[in-house]
Amino acid sequence: CLIHFDAHTDLRDDYLGAKLSHACVMRRSHDILGDDLYVNIQDASPRGRAEAKLESHQRMVDIQIPLSASEEMGYTPLCDLPKAEYNAQKDISFYGETPQTYFTVKPNQFVIFFPHDGHAPAISPKEFRKAIFKVKA
Repeated sequence: CLIHFDAHTDLRDDYLGAKLSHACVMRRSHDILGDDLYVNIQDASPRGRAEAKLESHQRMVDIQIPLSASEEMGYTPLCDLPKAEYNAQKDISFYGETPQTYFTVKPNQFVIFFPHDGHAPAISPKEFRKAIFKVKA
């Protein structure tokens, strides 16, 4: 069972012609082991370092795999970030700080972010497709 709480249902088949837009995320969510393991396939829009916000999760581990192009990601350990508001329904906290470091993940490589990892994903000059596996921590 996968429960999604959001202001929008995000169940449309496409948004502005993009079948894997962030606005269709729940249409592309694939339940593997209920809330313990599922994967989201999404198209990430172009954005630079300034637009990418650090985030962290308390309940889930992210395994992120860029599929169609390289993706730059920012990183700061959670112990170096200030306390932030936590949205329990979405299992996410956002931070205003700039990442301490950046690295690139190429298609078919992957990165794992644990609850103690602040990460700023989806930095790319062009749109790209990625898979995000969510695994219960």
